[in-house]
Order: sequence, then structure tokens, then C-alpha cells
Amino acid sequence: MYYRSPFAIALVVVILVLLTAGLAAWHFLSIKSTGLPLGPAMRLPNHIVQIIHTTERYLPTLHRNPDKDRFRLDLLMISIADPTKQETVTLLRQQQRNALQPVTKILGGDGDVVWVQALDLFAVNLKTKRVTRLTDLKKLNPELELFFATAKFDFEDRLIAVSPDRQQAYAFPANSFKATPSTVPNRIEWPNLSVDVKDWLVAGGVFTPTEWFGALGAKDA
Repeated sequence: MYYRSPFAIALVVVILVLLTAGLAAWHFLSIKSTGLPLGPAMRLPNHIVQIIHTTERYLPTLHRNPDKDRFRLDLLMISIADPTKQETVTLLRQQQRNALQPVTKILGGDGDVVWVQALDLFAVNLKTKRVTRLTDLKKLNPELELFFATAKFDFEDRLIAVSPDRQQAYAFPANSFKATPSTVPNRIEWPNLSVDVKDWLVAGGVFTPTEWFGALGAKDA
């Protein structure tokens, strides 16, 4: 006959009570954040897509440190034919806030695939919801391993990667993700590293030695 120790039974009961209390506290006391748009939305043939930034749920404390919050980046997909049909695909889930910057953006859409730059590179298939990342792109194109290390990504009718010296460019069609040689897009601009640091420490910018634009506050204006 199997003997159940009273101590073991009590321990199980205590654990269940603590788990129930913890789940109840998380459900009723935790703060749930509403997602906010990050960057402009993009209209595609069949969808509107938008990056959504959401702070994940947390328990309020007297000495809460916002830097310890975790956040999530999702791609929201809204059907143009039926706007009530909305779906999301998670791109990032982490603690660091370095993805919340202007370079995090939707690059463009190629067929059913949307390219997103958010610390990493993402290709989201709107039909299958499959997410392809830069590591997957590298595996499909191992001969470009060194090229990927410094390439800058842009989008015309498909994703294009360009070398810093603007001597090489490769396009990545969404149906295969296999690189094909491409011409360098004219609109890709690289920062002028020869500019002195003091030239950036102004509320405006210099076009020529005698032409400039400035930003004035309401009081100055």
C-alpha cells in the first residue's frame, strides 16, 4: 500500500497556493502596455504594415527601473480588403532599447515578403507568417560572408545590399533569397567621415561655406 507523507502533501498544497497567488497577482496587478507605432506604416498591394513597439507586462514597484523593462517589436499586418482582419508577427523580444531608433524601419515589400530592419534584418512572409533573418540569408549565400559584414541594406523593387565603397551590390529576390549581382542604387548615401566633429554640434547644417540652415525655438523665432 502506497503511503502518502503528510509533510509531502502539505508541501504540494503550499506550492499550489503560492503558484495560484503568483498567477493571480500577475493577472490583476501587473501593468499591461498598449503597443505604439514605431516609424511610418507602409501600404502594400494587399496589406498595410506597421512596426509596433510594446513594453511587456511588469509588476509595479516603488523603485522600478525602466531600463530593466523588456520590450517587443511586432509587425502588424492589416488586410486592405478586410481591415478587421489584423495579424501580428513578433520580430524582437529583448531588454535593450537600442532598436528604438530611426534606422529601425520597414524597408519595402517584394511580393508577399516584407523586409524590416530592426537591429537584425527580417523578411516576413505575409501569407505563411514565416520570418527569415540575416543569419538565414547568410546560410543561403555563404560566398558573401565577408560582404555581409560591412554591407548596407536598402530597397528598390527588392532588397539590395551595397558595399561601403559602392563597387558591389547584390539583390535578394523574395522567392529564393539567393543573391544576384545588381547595380548600385543612386539614393544610398554614406556618411562623410572626413567632416570635423564640431560641424555636427549645431542646430542645423551647412550646405556650402556661405549657405546654411538652422533650427530656431519658438522664443528665438
